[in-house]
Amino acid sequence: MTRSLFSTAAAALLLLVVPLATADHTLPKISKEFTDNFEDKFVAGVKSPTDMYFTPDDKYAFVTSKFGKIWRISVEDMDNNKGVPEEVFEIPHPMCLNGARGLGGIAVHPEYPSKPYIYVFHNHDKYDDCVVSTELDEGPVNRMSRWTLNSDLKSVDPNSEVVFFETSRLGTQTHNSGDIAFGADGMVYVTVGESGSKKEKNANGEFFPLARNVLLGSVVRLDEDG
Repeated sequence: MTRSLFSTAAAALLLLVVPLATADHTLPKISKEFTDNFEDKFVAGVKSPTDMYFTPDDKYAFVTSKFGKIWRISVEDMDNNKGVPEEVFEIPHPMCLNGARGLGGIAVHPEYPSKPYIYVFHNHDKYDDCVVSTELDEGPVNRMSRWTLNSDLKSVDPNSEVVFFETSRLGTQTHNSGDIAFGADGMVYVTVGESGSKKEKNANGEFFPLARNVLLGSVVRLDEDG
């Protein structure tokens, strides 16, 4: 099981989704020849997984759980149907877990293991306020951070966090996003959800997802050091 397999699956998923935008909104018919190329099997058990990212050497997959834990699973073991998740880390900060809040995305540095960095997007209960509200000055924030793996590559230095950015406070608990990936340019790209903000505007009268001076509803590009 390699990243290429998941890339193929993602492309197939795209093929399934795009036809839904046709004028008559009819569902596409999937041929048996198409589905025969897929295999559905259990490879490992992680409670409430939110993301999976393969190391560049394709030896391990890092998997995140909504509840703040990060697991490492051997790809070879997954191929042999005996994947056993090893707990690598648990976010040490208080998190809001109600609704869609929690630990979102993860990425591994493309020069791993020489650069043993993992990049994580998660909810942070910075103000001891997990309320669900429509007010802009209530609720937690979402945080993008980098952490460093220890020399064993299966645990994280708890004092290594480098905070790249935090969003404004999020009263609503939906549309957090947080997908992280490295581009061909070596930069880090992360999606930041609009948090369900449909009415809020900035000082120029622009809705948050369209405003360049508001992180919500955007794709952020950073270098590897933030």
